[in-house]
This record gives sequence, C-alpha cells and structure tokens, in this order.
Amino acid sequence: MGTPSHPPQSDPTVHCATCGAPLTGAWCAACGEKRREPGDLRLAHLIGGAVAALTNADGRLWGSLRALVLQPGVLTADWVAGRRRRRLEPVVLFLLCNAVFFLLQPLIGWNTLTTDWQTHMGGQGYSALAREWFLPLMPREREALEAYIAAFNAHASTRANGLVIVMAPLFALASWLMFLPQRREFAVHLVFALHFVAFWLLWMTASLGVVAGALRGFGWSVDDAALDDAMTLVMVAVSGAWLALAARRVFGGRLAALRGALLALAMIVVLQAYRVFLFLAAFATT
Repeated sequence: MGTPSHPPQSDPTVHCATCGAPLTGAWCAACGEKRREPGDLRLAHLIGGAVAALTNADGRLWGSLRALVLQPGVLTADWVAGRRRRRLEPVVLFLLCNAVFFLLQPLIGWNTLTTDWQTHMGGQGYSALAREWFLPLMPREREALEAYIAAFNAHASTRANGLVIVMAPLFALASWLMFLPQRREFAVHLVFALHFVAFWLLWMTASLGVVAGALRGFGWSVDDAALDDAMTLVMVAVSGAWLALAARRVFGGRLAALRGALLALAMIVVLQAYRVFLFLAAFATT
C-alpha cells in the first residue's frame, strides 16, 4: 500500500502582518490582508498598486462616473438600497470630481469657483454689502491696495478647492426642504447632494473648457458679463434636467421631477453662499 497523502500544512511561523492570524494562503482568512511577497517592495509593484487603486480593476471608478453622467440618480438610489460594492463612496467620487475641476480650471481661465476680489466687489448678490463693510478696511495707498488685492486673490485661489465641500450640505438642506413631506433621512439628501455637485463639477469643467477653447480660437475674451450670464442659464437648464431625472429615481412621487428641476434654482443660491464663505475665508487670512 502506498503512503496516504495529506494536505500540506501551513507554516505556523507565518502570520498575518495585520491581525497576527496564521496564514494558509495568499490572503488572510481572518481579516482579508494580502500576504506580503518579496516583490511587493519593488517600485513596479508600488506603481501597479497605485494604478489599480485609481482605476479599480472591478470597474468601480469608470462605472460610477458613467452612471453619474448618463444615469442621474442611479448612484444615490443604489446607495440607499445598499448596493455599494460596485460603486465609489459618494465622498470619494465627489473629491475626485473636485480634483479634476481644480486641476483643469487654470487652463480654462473661468473663475467660477476661484472668485477674485473684483468679482466679489461687483456683480454678486452680496457685493453691495461687501463694499459697504469691507472697503473702508482696505489700504488707502494705491500700491498697498494693489498688493492687498493680489494677496487676497492668492488666498482665495488656495482655499477654493477645500471650501467647495460646503456646497454639498447646503444643497442637501435645500433638497431636504424640497422633499420634506417624504421625511427621508438627511443622509439620503446629503448623498444626493454629493452626487449632484460631483456631476456639476464635471459638467462645468467640460462646458467651460469647450466654450473657453472656442472663444480663444476666435481671439475672443472669456471675461464678458453677458457670456457669464448665458453660461449661468445653460448651467441651470442642464442641472434642472439632471435633477429632475435623479429626483424621480431617488424620491419618486408625482411631483418628484418638478421638485428636482426647481432645485436647480437652489444651486444659484448655494453658489452665492459658497462665494460668501470664500470671500470671508480669504479676507480673514489676508
């Protein structure tokens, strides 16, 4: 008779680096940590891991972006239903879209979110109050004033990226008020807002980039008040269409689409509130 075969025994000296449990394979059965291999410390593995994390081999990144743009409301509806494994977390998706906007914004040249001193002082709903309250505090000498404005603009540009996050809870509050009869948890409205603002950032990046590129191709300037007003109307129209479809999927009801479309008007108020936050933050640190 032959010698009976036995399953290979795991090396008892090999333990998971995270939880200390004995390893019997490439992955820890207790916590899911991957067993470290000699090649894991090489630069190629580091780069490969970064690429895999960014692109998500299972398609979460591209699937989430595709749903965000082409299927309004699906991401929020999936989050509410607990279908989350194949989607990026709402905050992560928002931060990625925010990063894309601010990386490309200098190339676009439109100061939608990096609002400068001149824009704050004129053309905004709060500009009259800003001039009344803050102009008396400005330096009187021309050179000192110009230096102050340059410093203010630099601070506003630096803080704009981080302050965009305030738009999500403000918009969530507007959504909560609009759909108050449904008594949905505020977290649902916040996720809805994160997804919408993420879409809005991508849409603004694409639309402003195309328009700015076309204008420069004809030798025209993007610094035109009428053009800015026209882009605002387009923003409201596109946002209204996206929100109408998204609200119907997420909240349902006969008036969901209409209420969602009306939320596009709330985005104008949210944008103004964001600019007030940005103005105060830049002023306080200049």
